[in-house]
Amino acid sequence: MHVGNPIEDGRRESLLIRVRAKYESALGCWQTRTFNQVADFKARAVELLSRTIGGDTDVTSALVRSELFHRERDGDGSDRARFTLMMTDGQDTVGRGPLPLSYSSELIVVNGIASSGILTDLKPLLFENIDSAIAFIANESEGASQ
Repeated sequence: MHVGNPIEDGRRESLLIRVRAKYESALGCWQTRTFNQVADFKARAVELLSRTIGGDTDVTSALVRSELFHRERDGDGSDRARFTLMMTDGQDTVGRGPLPLSYSSELIVVNGIASSGILTDLKPLLFENIDSAIAFIANESEGASQ
């Protein structure tokens, strides 16, 4: 059995009570602040996730712009491999008109559905992931420059 100094034991108990009260007060403040921050985050996340991402997809205009870009001269007369890389399901939701009948660059489509939508007639190369598509372009470009 421990017999201590009652005055010293009383001081320790009083100190313990004050430290515990301070801790519980700080914990309560932290819990309230954290709860409010989580509630704010959830409200912002719900608002952001409810937005439509990207809006309409104008596949035809993207191809026309790409074709114009590829037809511009490089200035050095080199014959480089030309690729157009599109991350799309090929669904043109704008409907600006028919696609070009021919296309001067190699068309690569990356998506996870193995479909090229309205791009099918242009016979694009389909890829599941962007890394594989970029590796293919790098290998083909390296081969064309040799």
